[in-house]
Amino acid sequence: MKRLYLSIICCSLGALFLLGWGFDQIASEADLNAGTSQDSHYGQLADGLANHLSHTPIAKHDEVLTALSADFGITASTESRELYALPAALESQLTEPGGLVLASENGPLLYRAIPEFPELLLQLQLPPPNTRSQTVDLALSIAFYIGLCGTLVLWLWPLTRSLFRLNQAADKIGKGQFQIRVASPRFSYLEKLESSFNHMAAQIEKLMTDNQILARSLSHDIRTPMACLRFGLDAAQDTTDPEKCRGYLSRMDTELSRMEAMTTAFLDYACMEQHSKRIQRDYQNLSELLQELVAENSVIAEQEEVTLTLYHPEQSVLHNFDYHWCYRALQNLVSNAINYARSEVLVSLRFDNTHIHISVEDDGDGIPADQYKTVFTPFVKLATDRSRKEEHYGLGLAIVSRVVEWHGGHVQATNSTSLSGACFEISLPTH
Repeated sequence: MKRLYLSIICCSLGALFLLGWGFDQIASEADLNAGTSQDSHYGQLADGLANHLSHTPIAKHDEVLTALSADFGITASTESRELYALPAALESQLTEPGGLVLASENGPLLYRAIPEFPELLLQLQLPPPNTRSQTVDLALSIAFYIGLCGTLVLWLWPLTRSLFRLNQAADKIGKGQFQIRVASPRFSYLEKLESSFNHMAAQIEKLMTDNQILARSLSHDIRTPMACLRFGLDAAQDTTDPEKCRGYLSRMDTELSRMEAMTTAFLDYACMEQHSKRIQRDYQNLSELLQELVAENSVIAEQEEVTLTLYHPEQSVLHNFDYHWCYRALQNLVSNAINYARSEVLVSLRFDNTHIHISVEDDGDGIPADQYKTVFTPFVKLATDRSRKEEHYGLGLAIVSRVVEWHGGHVQATNSTSLSGACFEISLPTH
């Protein structure tokens, strides 16, 4: 908004100054041209009268001037040169063509020396300067305000166009077109507002997409345990064998536990966007976090007959991150690698001038190249037959992607060049 205020102030003041200055120049030029033309006309007339008086006896000057004044509609007379004490610069103009114009209480007077009578001066009363008519003044005023309005319209055009685009985009998003974004032109007064609007639209689209996927996946995955519960309940009601009844009830308890775990996982993921507003970031040592993570997963790795190895720099690697969520994201990667690995999992930490890189590699079957990006989609399960655990809902890598996004980084899936299995690498900006 600061840019908007400055632009309207500069536009208004600039328009007032430039238009006022321009019209003043036009009016002054018109007045100057009119005055110059008038002065030239009366200067030639004074030159002619002075030459005529040079050939007329001095006794008849008044008679001649009276007759000429009546004929030409002017007021002319002669004055003694001694009555006027003029500087040398003005004195010389009396003998030059056009004479000398002096102001007086009765208006401008033109004086011209008479060549044959240097002791006398011809005095010619000039009419008052031409003034612009009220029509011209009104025309100039109207032109000034039209120019000012035109300038403000030009200033308002980008603003109204941006507001119109925002209104259209908001209307389309309200109708369910969540992919709509506001195109920001090269020059815009509302650049920050448009950027914030697009960010809001992206968040709404992401939330709506996640909710749709959540509803679709939950409705799909919950049908199997519900069908098992229905079957077990019917079977337990129909049987008279206590042993079979206890078996059915045990299976029902297992299915209820699965439903509870599934519902908890889905609801936890649905609430993740709320958690993003409350993350607590602090400068901590990533090397220590990875050492703790590897130590806690070593027991599980031994049970699965998998070697878990950590490579990290000797010096501390400090970064501003939320310990709980980063630990959870890395735990998801390490536990997945242990589940999918045949015999070895490698966790490594390295850094350069711009990024910190954390990679988790395994020697499992890897990931198809066309599914590198798909694995981070919520509720997507790929190659579940490779995992040693049956209970997973396709949320682990989606959580990893979301947590890394909160910290301004990115995560990518490839296949490991050293272990030939999957490789997940997290890159976090150093600043």
